[in-house]
Parts: sequence; structure tokens; C-alpha cells
Amino acid sequence: MPTLNDDILLLIFEAVGTSKDRRRDQSCVKTLLACCLVSEAWQRLVQPILNQVLIIDSEDHLQRRLLNRSPEDLKGVREIVLQQSHPDAHFHLDLGQVLRALPLQNLRSFICFDRATFGGYHSHDPLDRSLIGQVRYSPPPLDHDLSSVREALLCNINGGSSWTPFLLRTTKLRDLTFHGAGWTGHSEYANSPLYLPSEPAPFSLKRLEIFRSCIQKEPLRWLLSSSADSLKHLSVRYMQREWDTFADISKLRADGLLPEVHHLTFAVSDSRGVKNFDDIVRKPLAAWQGLHTMYIYGEDNKCRAAIFHGLSQLQPCPVIEMGVGDMRMIDLKSLFRLRKGKLQPGTHLRLISKRVRTEGRMGGYETWGTQDGQSHEYWSEMEEEAKELAKKHGVKLEVAEVSYYA
Repeated sequence: MPTLNDDILLLIFEAVGTSKDRRRDQSCVKTLLACCLVSEAWQRLVQPILNQVLIIDSEDHLQRRLLNRSPEDLKGVREIVLQQSHPDAHFHLDLGQVLRALPLQNLRSFICFDRATFGGYHSHDPLDRSLIGQVRYSPPPLDHDLSSVREALLCNINGGSSWTPFLLRTTKLRDLTFHGAGWTGHSEYANSPLYLPSEPAPFSLKRLEIFRSCIQKEPLRWLLSSSADSLKHLSVRYMQREWDTFADISKLRADGLLPEVHHLTFAVSDSRGVKNFDDIVRKPLAAWQGLHTMYIYGEDNKCRAAIFHGLSQLQPCPVIEMGVGDMRMIDLKSLFRLRKGKLQPGTHLRLISKRVRTEGRMGGYETWGTQDGQSHEYWSEMEEEAKELAKKHGVKLEVAEVSYYA
């Protein structure tokens, strides 16, 4: 029976120990623990991988996996994941307690899917309703050294007071994701002041991902205040009918604060019931002159068409990629029916016929429909007809399996 060398086995263990959105959860840990039971040789390879990630989703795990262990046992931790064990769980974290117990010199990734506070810092001012939506300065930075953190995923912003002390210490942060965050001062996530530091952000981001979140212009301007020359990839994935954040980001682009962003990922939303939807979507796109590629996913035809026509007006037009999902020829034809704004010659459309794995922290949450294999076969057969249709409108179309940006 053939045997695999340690390098190949390590690659396999890294793959099976990582979920579809590039993070390790409880199921990944269980898989790796099962691998440890196969043989001593496998355990020797798998144990260091297990030691790199710390997952806490209950009070019991907080005690057993962190507070009751010595700093020596925890010094290899490179990624910490804080999350609820299930949606109805009532587990409230004191992040100050977590950071005091965890050796931070090797920590590279900080992921928090849960509500959390830093000790005595309050996330909002419930008694003073006049402060809702007003800008206030945040509490001072934490005492902890978080300069080793390169990647962070943050949830439940609540006006920013929970996270600005943390962000002020992440001087080498490069990859930032907001998930279910409402840094607005008034939204379904938070009714609170907008806590903002008085000094610029200490980090220079390369990638910013906004997933089902709404962040107002003032926090956005602060977050990107030191990233004008470094930010390359922006991913905006909206809640239904939520466009304000993208409009604010586009204003920052128009003001010259995001000149180096060359790739934009955009999730189409639900256009039903929205008046002047084409203008709402296309106006912000005018600020993105110089964009190289844009990847669009989602299956609302009216929204896809509005983005497609809006990008076509940019000269030179960026390469526009769309995941086909359950798209068929009738859906493709709908892209060319938008009355406002004719498609410009030289527009380049790429239909990606296979599932794309994005690099972003929330990339695994993309939905492509359930017929990926059938979609690939369908568009292989319909490719020539689709190209003829696009040619009539002056559009160069290609059907590809691989995205430029993924």
C-alpha cells in the first residue's frame, strides 16, 4: 500500500481541518481529533494544528480551554474564535478577561461572532436617547499588545464602543471583516452614539469585507484613514435593500481616499418595491473609474442589469464577472433590456460557470444555487448562442470556469 510523506499529510490535515469559509469551527476540531486517533504518526502531525486555534462558545469552554490552562500551554495559539454555540445561547464575553489570559505574541487572527464587551466599557448609553447617531470619542485603547494580529472579524458593533479600544491596538491589521455590524448610531443592530477615536486608525488595510452590515460614513472614513495607499480589495455584501454603506464608500472613492482599490466584490440585493432602483445602484458606481475587475454574485436580474450597465459607462470598463448560479439564457437576455444608459462598446463580461471560492473571511457563505454541475454543462452548450447575443450589444462575452480574482 502506498504511503504519503509528512508534507502531503500536513496539506491534507490543513484542508480537512478548515471549513468552507476558511475558519476552524467545532466540526473541524472534531475531524482533527479523529485523525489523532488513527496513529501516533498522525497525532504528531495534527496536534500542532489543533494547538494553533482556540474556539470558545460557552462558559464551560471559557474555563476549560482558556482560564484553567497555563500560558505555556497556550503560547502556540494563532487564531481565536469566539462564538455562540447556538443562536439562542446566552453567553456574554468579557474580552478583557480573554485577552488577559491568552498569550498574544503569536496571535494572528481574532474572530468574534458573539456579543462582547471590554470589562467596564458600555456598548451604548441607554439613558441618554439624545446621543443616538451623534459622534462621541471612544474609550481609550486597551492595555494589551495586539500588534501581532493581522486578521480580524468583528460582529455586533453597537456604535463602535466595543471595538474601537481593540482596533486602536491592532497596529499591523491587514484584513478586516465586519459581519452583522451596525456602526451607524441608528439601525436594527444598535441605537447608540458613534464612538470614534480622535486619532487616525493605526493600521493600513489591504482588504476590507463588509458582510450584512451597515457602517456610516464617519466610521468608514476613520477605518480607512490610513489605508489610502494600501487597500486593494473591497467586498460589499448587503442586507436586503441596504445601499447606504456602498454609497458612502463610493463618496470616499470620489474624494480620493481609495485610489488603490482595483477589485470590488458586490452582492446584488432585492430590487422589489424600490423606486428609481437603477439610479440608486448606478450613481455610486460612477466613482469607481480605474477599477480593474468587479465580481457580482446574487440572482436578482434587475439589480444585476443595473450594475452591469453602470459599470459599462466607466472608461475603460472593468472586467465584469458574474457567477451563473441558476442563471439561464432568459436571465442573460434580461441584462441587455435596461432602458436607461446604453451599454458602451468594449464592455467585457465573464460568466463564471463553476463555484468560486473567494479569499475573504466570509467567502464560504456565497450561494450559487444547487445546480453547479448542471450550470457548467448548460453554459458549455449555450456559449456560442450567448456570445452572439452579447455581440449584438457590443459586449465581449466569455464563459469561464475560474474567476480572475478568486
